[in-house]
Amino acid sequence: MYNILNLYEEDCDPKKPLVCLDEKPKQLLEDKRKSIPMKPGLLRNLIKTSGLAVEEIEAFLK
Repeated sequence: MYNILNLYEEDCDPKKPLVCLDEKPKQLLEDKRKSIPMKPGLLRNLIKTSGLAVEEIEAFLK
């Protein structure tokens, strides 16, 4: 639990995109970080720069 809380407090690093998942049904009143508007190819570029396997993530998203 504390590892997750520490992760949320880290500074934004463009080389390590942060995907936040929360299983609790709570209302989000504001964002912790400025959001990035989606556009075609943005997710693929973020995945490539993060060093993650693109094929594995695409298979997971299907």
